[in-house]
Amino acid sequence: MPPHLRLALLALVGTAPALVHAQDTAPAQDLPLAALLGCHFAYAQQHYRSTASATEIAVAAASHCDPALQAAGLDTYRRALEAGLPSDGAEASRQAMIEELRGMLPGFTLDKVIQFRTAADSPASGDPAQAHE
Repeated sequence: MPPHLRLALLALVGTAPALVHAQDTAPAQDLPLAALLGCHFAYAQQHYRSTASATEIAVAAASHCDPALQAAGLDTYRRALEAGLPSDGAEASRQAMIEELRGMLPGFTLDKVIQFRTAADSPASGDPAQAHE
């Protein structure tokens, strides 16, 4: 994954839900990535109370959010073509980005599930998932 995409992913990790809800303020080239992170965040938010393990939730989120991953990949392909890469290079960029995100996103989802569960177990907390909306 190109370094600028990695930095964008890291920057979006903490703000994905806000970016998904405020798309008009996000740069157009980041919307597919924001939507992908928002999908994983929302899945963790919806399922952290289930009896499934955090790992099972992360695996299910990856499957559930695959269309958003594919859309982010197509956006990478489009931007690579616009930057002047030949179609082979653009396809290689798309595939590399998808594989790197497939490796990173389960950890992101796992972390969110654990955060929500930890906050829910805290006696002073309300609904931790609602606090992130």
